[in-house]
Amino acid sequence: MLESILQFVPLMSIIIVSGLLVFAFINFSITRKNMQRQSEQQIANLKIQSEQQIYSRIVDATLKLGTPNYLPKW
Repeated sequence: MLESILQFVPLMSIIIVSGLLVFAFINFSITRKNMQRQSEQQIANLKIQSEQQIYSRIVDATLKLGTPNYLPKW
């Protein structure tokens, strides 16, 4: 009985190691996709911040000029 189990130890080891490698690959792939999404979101947030800063500067300059009727209607 013990001898028959010992015959399958190398095969079981290979299966376990293969499973761990597949799991690591899937985990790496998911992590990479998440990082890419996060990077894209950060770029979008920076773009929105830039647009808000530009609009704020336009409003400030317009108010300094004393012509509040010129505000763009977006």
